[in-house]
Amino acid sequence: MSEIISTIGTKENDHGYNDYLDALLGKWSNFKGDSEKQNFLYDSEDRELHKLVPLKIDKIFNRYMKRIAPQMVLMSATVINPNNMINDFGFDKDKVEYIELESKFDKANRPIVPLGVTKVKITDDNYENSNEFKILIETIINLLKTHSQLEQSGLIYCNSYKLCNMIYRNIQGKTDYKILMNTNASETKKVLEEFLDTSVKKRLLISPSFAEGVNFNDDISRFQIIPNVPYLYLGSNRIATKCRQNGRWYTNKTIENIIQVAGRSVRSKTDEAVTYILDSSFSWCYNQYKEDYPKWFDEAIVKGGDL
Repeated sequence: MSEIISTIGTKENDHGYNDYLDALLGKWSNFKGDSEKQNFLYDSEDRELHKLVPLKIDKIFNRYMKRIAPQMVLMSATVINPNNMINDFGFDKDKVEYIELESKFDKANRPIVPLGVTKVKITDDNYENSNEFKILIETIINLLKTHSQLEQSGLIYCNSYKLCNMIYRNIQGKTDYKILMNTNASETKKVLEEFLDTSVKKRLLISPSFAEGVNFNDDISRFQIIPNVPYLYLGSNRIATKCRQNGRWYTNKTIENIIQVAGRSVRSKTDEAVTYILDSSFSWCYNQYKEDYPKWFDEAIVKGGDL
């Protein structure tokens, strides 16, 4: 319901895409009316997959869900600023009650450590040769040495293959970890299976693929390194448009990503893992929108320095 996806042609036969999509938009407009057409955006991440994506899902959600039940309970561990959800779903704010529960996981078992060692400039073509990147790599290697002594495995989460590859190239041969990395989506399953094999000690997963939907409990992962604040990809038409309309929504989605990553390795009351955030821009992301962080997550952040 949230997307209308049309896959058309191949890279070798790519003519007529825009005409096809214009016609599709026109048919959608005739069927649902002009307001629906204006809500849908054309979005494409490559030359093979073409999508019509709703800017907001309020009309679609209410058209179908209100038929099912007049009252709903929506549950999530990552509601960042409930007003965003209320607006996106088109709820009447006066008829919504937001309840935030405390975490039953001890904050001492899930510390979030913002080191703020350097500003990560992944869009800079010379970043890999910069002093800032050198500091980032030195910090990662030192953290790996600490956890290597404890024979602990862990994850480095980057939100792009570009940064994954840069880090891999510069730590390879400088650590005794077995480094696992998927360089594209097709390698994801194999790399995940290897990382889940706890019979192999000191495994290090470098990936942009596992922010959610996986359990790295207990000895699978005892530490997580987030080198850069994982802002959403602005090459997406929908994300760029929503960011222009509401910058707070964009930052809130970034906060949601951080929380999702931090939750991969602490899956029970007895589980323990530490999350390091290396990017110095996290201090702005935290201080500017501190009230948007869930209390249960905020209490685990180790305060100090700029925070």
